[in-house]
Amino acid sequence: RLGGHARELARLWRSHQKRLLRKAGEAESLRDYWHITGKALDSALAELGIKDAPLRARLMQLALNMEAFPDARAAMEGIRNLGLKVAVFSNATLTMLISALKHTTLDRLSDSVVPADESASKPTDAAYKFLSDKLKIDPARVLYVSADPQDAEGAARAGFKSVWLRRDTTANVAPKAVVTTVASLDELCPLISRG
Repeated sequence: RLGGHARELARLWRSHQKRLLRKAGEAESLRDYWHITGKALDSALAELGIKDAPLRARLMQLALNMEAFPDARAAMEGIRNLGLKVAVFSNATLTMLISALKHTTLDRLSDSVVPADESASKPTDAAYKFLSDKLKIDPARVLYVSADPQDAEGAARAGFKSVWLRRDTTANVAPKAVVTTVASLDELCPLISRG
């Protein structure tokens, strides 16, 4: 349905999500990530001149039922086989996270699912403190993996052993203080095994 607009819509949608998330502290009505996701989609569609209510509804449904990246399952299984636990941490609401994880059946490989506190979303320092408090774990004992460079940098700043998953090969500016950069989740278990 989107044709040649698909990639640009995805980029704009994510960009508007980040913009609205930054403004969330200023407006109580924007703090719920589901609401932010809908507003961001509306802005992206408007920017591309697309007016299609059924398409919008379908895209919002897809936000609940996203497919996992092909390397996610094997990496999560490998980490658990090493005797480690897997936690999912996101700005998304608990409903969004559970829906996506159940859709992909990755919920079976997740030991903890933690939505960021609405008043402290990533990449603010308070978000990572919220995570370590919620998991009752020292940040230095956590290997934190993120494809978002700002998130990876924020986690590193908070004391997590942070790894940047560089899925976007056009991203040229590496986040500061990360332990390393990987191109795929397939690289995680060998990295952990090496210590």
